[in-house]
Amino acid sequence: MGFRLTERDLAIAKARENASMARATARDPVDPRFRAGMEHLARQNGTITIGTSALDRMLAVLLDPWDLLGGGHGLVLGRTATGKTRLVLGIIRELLRLFFLGPSAVRIFTLDYKGDLFALVRDLIAWLMDRLPPQQSNMLVDALVIIDPFSTEALVPLNVLARDPESPMPAEVQAYEVASMFERMTRAPTGVVQDQMLFNLILLGVCDGHLALPDLVPLIMNPSARAAVAARSPNADVRRFFAEERPMPISSATGLQARFSRLLRLPATRLMLGARGCVDFRSLLRDKIVLANLGNPPLGCEDIARWWGGLITLKTTRAIFERSAEESTRRVLLAVDEWQEGLAAGDEIAENYERVLAMARSKGVALMLMSQSLAAAAKISSSLPKIVSTNTSHQFLFSASAEDAKTMAHMLPVSNRQPREPAQPWEERPRSPYLMAQEELARLVDGVTHLPDRTFYYWQRRAPYKAQLVRAIDIDVEAPAFLPAETACRLRVGGAAIPIAELERSSPRSPVPAAVAAVADDPAAILGPPRWPRPRPR
Repeated sequence: MGFRLTERDLAIAKARENASMARATARDPVDPRFRAGMEHLARQNGTITIGTSALDRMLAVLLDPWDLLGGGHGLVLGRTATGKTRLVLGIIRELLRLFFLGPSAVRIFTLDYKGDLFALVRDLIAWLMDRLPPQQSNMLVDALVIIDPFSTEALVPLNVLARDPESPMPAEVQAYEVASMFERMTRAPTGVVQDQMLFNLILLGVCDGHLALPDLVPLIMNPSARAAVAARSPNADVRRFFAEERPMPISSATGLQARFSRLLRLPATRLMLGARGCVDFRSLLRDKIVLANLGNPPLGCEDIARWWGGLITLKTTRAIFERSAEESTRRVLLAVDEWQEGLAAGDEIAENYERVLAMARSKGVALMLMSQSLAAAAKISSSLPKIVSTNTSHQFLFSASAEDAKTMAHMLPVSNRQPREPAQPWEERPRSPYLMAQEELARLVDGVTHLPDRTFYYWQRRAPYKAQLVRAIDIDVEAPAFLPAETACRLRVGGAAIPIAELERSSPRSPVPAAVAAVADDPAAILGPPRWPRPRPR
């Protein structure tokens, strides 16, 4: 008896054949080169999982930390509350696990203008301490340094006039940098007389070795005290300037004193700038985990936060370029949250970022710049957004504005195989069933503005593929409910901070107040010889 196929059997066989051919000819929604790269990283140790492919949830997206630390910088761009901070927190969490590798250990330096990253990283350190062995937990908290200029418990000494004996920087250059930052902070033009007086006063403090910035305020209105302090200066130019200076008009002296008072109006600022020394940023990069918080200034003191941001950026930049070949073997991740806020401190800060982006890789430092928009950076320096985009090898693009999406259009994956929507009966039939490259790019740019939260494009510049759409992993960090009192205190203020009460007791006593008191009863000594008003011309 023969076997006979029915029509139903033939239909099933044909459907199976068509499905098999469709699977064989269908395009993988994920770029095969990207898939191969991720599978290669999955077979290596020490990689960091940053998410899963948005087109294939079974494909983990991995990051090689040594490629980031040794081969370039990172840029994280997107609107607020889209997941930028959590992404960087996940990278920092894995890098902190590499902190115990000895000479090749990774160091972390965060500068936060908003305050979110600072709080999360501090909770992350507490979370790690609760899970690490006691010895490693103590090493982690011993290496922690917190720079918070608005703390009410303890402050890190940052006397900008203190000289570093190991630094090759001349005293004149140090004085010029401090004077420039002072003028940018006040945002008021100074005259020639004020400019000369400000620079030489700061140079006097730098060369004296016992003066701090608050000690210079009594000297402004007191020529006799200035001359007495300058007479003992080891710098001949300083002695000559104050010996030959002409009396400064009272209006100029009052204006300069008002600028000092504006900077030093907070007690915490006076204590930090008036401390006996200055923390060594070069050793911070070499040995410590640094968290700098500038995101919680008192109401009306945002200008002081900009001053501290500019000062910390300047000190960090100089420490990067002074690193030796041996120090450069210790990789450092410098994460800056809302870095465009720091550019408000002046054009020189933008120039510092340009120099660091171009040269920091040779010094073992990788920047991770986080920003809501590149438009703010373009207002300070029109070339800075392009320099940042060109010199960052790892780029993460979250939901952003149309302007920023156009700036980052170079990373978007144009495939030239995006199907065109079918034409309406009354429309002319297109020549190609696929979108043109410009049309597909415009559609991708528009899609960036509507990306869901925690979804981003990830692009590695040296990879053979364009950016891929990634869904970020969940980062759940919760500080332990109980910690020993001493450990909790060190987590709040760090290891280099000095209690405020101790700073007030050990504030250096310079000879300036005594010199002021000696001539305070002589108005002519303070104000100079009387100046009669000139008669107005008729």
